[in-house]
Amino acid sequence: MKGTTVLYSVFVILLGILMGCPRMLTKPETDQLQRLSYDKAKTQILAGQTTQEQVRQAFGGPDLVAKDASGNPVWAYHNVSYESAQESSHAAGVFGGAGGPVAGVGVAGASSSYSVSGSRTATMLIYFDQHGIVQNFRMDVQKQ
Repeated sequence: MKGTTVLYSVFVILLGILMGCPRMLTKPETDQLQRLSYDKAKTQILAGQTTQEQVRQAFGGPDLVAKDASGNPVWAYHNVSYESAQESSHAAGVFGGAGGPVAGVGVAGASSSYSVSGSRTATMLIYFDQHGIVQNFRMDVQKQ
């Protein structure tokens, strides 16, 4: 009986070690090539100089192409990135006893967790003239 209790105790301890304390953390999208930023736009887009091809090289193809009231092209870019962080922690203890009127093994534990999430939405409109040269751009960024 004592050998079985010891074997069971070792099994419970190893199970606790193998389960560990899980922790997961996901980071927000940080790839600057895919993320629209005002700093990138103001260095890459120069009114009266930047062409449609240069904009395409810097930001990729537009998400939407439209025309303004004068019939000139307007390109729209839209990007949403999500941020979430989750953490879980578990603590486990193993206790056992042999002797006295009661012999046994038990496990006690506690856990806690939290998560934080948010989003960032960026929309950029680029206004071109009839020759495909940037006239102006506008950018809106919202964080939630």
